[in-house]
Amino acid sequence: NNLHNANPKDSMPFKVRIGINLGPVIKEVDFDDRENYWGDGINISARVMSMAKPGQILVSKSYYEQARLSSWPKVRPTIKVNHVGKWWTKHNHLIDIYNVYDEFGDIASGLPPADIAEWYEPFNHPMTQVVTIYEDMMNDLVESRRSFRAAMAAKRLIDLVPNHEGATKVIMSISSTYHRLTPGDEKLHNPFFSPLSPSALMHFFSNADFTKFKTGKVVVKQNENADSMMIVVSGEIIPTIAGNRIRNSELIKFDDREWLSFQEGDIIGEMGFFNPRGKRTATLTAYQDTILLIFRYSLLNFDPKKNYLDTGTQSNRREIRDHIWQYYCRRMKQNRLIQHTIFQSLSELEKFKLLKLSKFLPKHPNDDLSLSLDDIRNNLIIVISGSITILSTKNKVTEYTKGNCLGVSNYILKENSPYSKIIDFDARTHVILYPWDYVQKLTQSNFKFRNDCAIIANDERLHLGLIL
Repeated sequence: NNLHNANPKDSMPFKVRIGINLGPVIKEVDFDDRENYWGDGINISARVMSMAKPGQILVSKSYYEQARLSSWPKVRPTIKVNHVGKWWTKHNHLIDIYNVYDEFGDIASGLPPADIAEWYEPFNHPMTQVVTIYEDMMNDLVESRRSFRAAMAAKRLIDLVPNHEGATKVIMSISSTYHRLTPGDEKLHNPFFSPLSPSALMHFFSNADFTKFKTGKVVVKQNENADSMMIVVSGEIIPTIAGNRIRNSELIKFDDREWLSFQEGDIIGEMGFFNPRGKRTATLTAYQDTILLIFRYSLLNFDPKKNYLDTGTQSNRREIRDHIWQYYCRRMKQNRLIQHTIFQSLSELEKFKLLKLSKFLPKHPNDDLSLSLDDIRNNLIIVISGSITILSTKNKVTEYTKGNCLGVSNYILKENSPYSKIIDFDARTHVILYPWDYVQKLTQSNFKFRNDCAIIANDERLHLGLIL
């Protein structure tokens, strides 16, 4: 190349751009016997080359390190190797780039460091290209109606450019309220985010953080203090309880996998926020490289009696908190039907009907539990958290705690209600009510379920002092 350009009068100058990267190269033969070559050794080299100015030699960090370019100038002082910064390329690759210059290169000499300062000014400010990449990504996802991924790309943008107009509009447009206010705009929908108002959505996304976890990394451990809820952006999370995988169920699964796992768009960790002890109920492990969007519980705490937060922030926190509470209630109702021993003999259809008929109390987070003797007489009740203290007709005081069934004795043994008075509720007591009219039907058609209920009822009668 240099020899050719040494006689510009004889021919037009010819300059090449050179990009070098070390990586695997894979050979494949397609259906018509043509050979194809691909892999990072080719693909990344092409991207490095695309950044070069005509006549320039650029190399990636992998080549710089493995070829030990840092030692070359010591052997041949005419060689200059300069780090010119990081550059974002297609498919979200962030590549360290080095400029190589040989003052007396026989084949190609490259460009001297003095000539690249102005040309590579963007290397000092790569944010412009990063923003452009995410803008293109977000717009493509909006156009293809991939709401969750569009929201994640928009979140990336507002992290880079706070108040980014396009990203703000995309996040707000996921809200059902925004759809009603702007009926002419394109509509995006997400089951978790759409019920929130535009301002609450912006509060959520502005305060959440992306975090990466490598394959095999434990995200949280069972019984650890819970401080956040998480949304799976990419990858997969496996939950285990006491080291055991959790079997999938028709009540919650969206595919045919046998074991429960959390993938793109799934919500994890909301239970800890409303758990009185604030503990994790399961261990979560990254089954593959995973990105989570994490929202800290501390960003939902507020005291309406204090003015340390402005009205808008308090309103947003209250709205998000109430919304997560509804999600928590649905999840807890699903989990009890899947995990509680009393329901194990029921079919998936019977569990599904019970799920639809069940009621979670209290209705709102931080409300005191409101429960009467009539509620106990008319429902099978399972305590989710906290405790309920009952006085029986035999003047026996009995405490019902997490996992206990209350009210089973009413109908299984065909006797008058053994409950005389509700003495007390523990703070943040949560319960699920299952109507006895349907529970009775199940005991009549399912012998195993009736037998399980009778066993629990006899145990309850013993604690209530009805069996001496």
